[in-house]
This record gives sequence, C-alpha cells and structure tokens, in this order.
Amino acid sequence: MTRDDLLQFLNANPLCSLATVEGGEPRVRGMHLYLAEASGLLFHTAEPKDLYRQVRENPRAEACFVSPDGHLQIRVRGEMEVVEDLELKKEMVNAREYLQPLVWSNGFDILKVLRMKNCTALIWTSDLDFMPKMPIELTDPA
Repeated sequence: MTRDDLLQFLNANPLCSLATVEGGEPRVRGMHLYLAEASGLLFHTAEPKDLYRQVRENPRAEACFVSPDGHLQIRVRGEMEVVEDLELKKEMVNAREYLQPLVWSNGFDILKVLRMKNCTALIWTSDLDFMPKMPIELTDPA
C-alpha cells in the first residue's frame, strides 16, 4: 500500500483504538478520527478529558484501525500536538452534530483538536503475519 492508499483507508475507516500513556501505563480508548492527511491525523477531545491531559504530559500515541472484515490492520504511531485553530473547530462542530451541545454550553475553548504528526504506519494482514515489519512514513515531517 502506498501512503495515499493508507490515508484513504484511514479516512474510510475512521473508528480506531487510540493508546496514550499515563504514569508509565498504557491507556486505550475508542476514537473517531476526524481526518487523515499528509500533515497528520486529526482527532478531537474536550479539555477536561483524561486524553487531553495525557497527550499534554506525554505526546507519544498509537492508533489501530481495522477493516470491517478484520483482515487488514493499520497501526499508526506518532506524536500528538494540540492545534489551536478556531475555523477547524467550527468545521468539526458543523460536521459532528454531537459536539454542538458541548461547544454551545461551554464555548469553543473546551474543544481540543489533536494532530498526530510524524506518523509511521505498520500494516498487518494474515499473509504478512510472520514477515518482518516494514514501517511506512505516513505523514510529512513536522
């Protein structure tokens, strides 16, 4: 798969598990990717959430995306950064109506946009199960 193929797959299959670190221990939660592009993978959370605190304390993270049939798994690791972009926040809130009550009652500052940058992807299929891992640079260097 090429980098463009991988980005297309992530955008078509946006549900993933996202792992962060807290106190040296892994923390995994289900997430909904907003957008995968050459500059990074975009997610959102809220300021009071553990996820936001964890990425502020340790930006290393890994996301795992699985095809609907379970035969393809893409693991993406990189560094999270907070993106302060009001227009992007507005776009997310318009695209994801479930964010509207949060923002309308608390303001846009509560919504935090996270970009995973410097991403490396690993592909797994049953055909590749025992083959050496071949990392693919997924995003442009920051």
